[in-house]
Formats: sequence, structure tokens, C-alpha cells
Amino acid sequence: MVLEHLTIVGRRVTHLLAEMATGRDLPRVLRTQDVKPQGGLTRAQSVSDFESMVRDYLTRARSTPHSSRARHQHPFFGSLSCRQWVAFMTLHHMVHLPQMKAIRAAVAAPPSTPPPPRRRCSSFWGHNSALRCCRDVPFLETVAGP
Repeated sequence: MVLEHLTIVGRRVTHLLAEMATGRDLPRVLRTQDVKPQGGLTRAQSVSDFESMVRDYLTRARSTPHSSRARHQHPFFGSLSCRQWVAFMTLHHMVHLPQMKAIRAAVAAPPSTPPPPRRRCSSFWGHNSALRCCRDVPFLETVAGP
């Protein structure tokens, strides 16, 4: 379901970049509940959809003028420019990468192997709640500029 979530977010951001390339701000906020996975896809469908999204996203990100002054609201980070949305996509994937690795390890482990202990994430990259704590830190400005 993590891969499905990344695909949903990627498609939304790809569409956002296309709209922002026109130079106008978008009034609608991308909400957390809009990007929740449904869990109805097979592994093959999830992988195929993700690969397709990545191709579309890369094409759009490379063709979008990052100098556009258009901005769009992120539910935690506030108003972001095109360049910042591209930086967000990298950050977003990095946040979910440890989850995917943990799932992969759990699926690959023999049935008698206990699951690895859940660790409480205090690092920035560890958990979405950490993102909520950091939402007022202007890290996207640092990473991607205004």
C-alpha cells in the first residue's frame, strides 16, 4: 500500500506541476485524505502503476518551468512553488523508503522469524509525525530555493 500511496501522490503532483506551469495559483489544497491508498491492487499492478507514474512525473518535472511564480498549498508545509514541489517529491519518497524496506524484509523473512522491533522514529526521515513537527522549518527553501 505504500507504493500505491506514492503513486497517488506522484500523480497528483504531476498534475499540479502541469497546472502551475500555466503561471496561476491553484485554490484547492492537496489533502492527506485524497492520497490514501485503497489497497485493492495486486503487487504487479502497484509496480506497473508506480513505474508509469515515475515516467510521467519525470517528463513533467523536466518540462515545467521552475521559475513559475505559481504556488500551491501543501497540507503541512504551506504554499510551495514548482521547484519546492519537486523537492517535496524527493523528500516524500525518502520518508517512505524505510517503510518499504521494512515491509520487504518482513515478507522475505522465514515464517518463524519474529518481525523486527518497531523503533520509535525520532529522526526527520523516520516518520510523518516528524514532518508535522518540522513544517515550520524552511527546509524546502534551503533545498530548492524560493
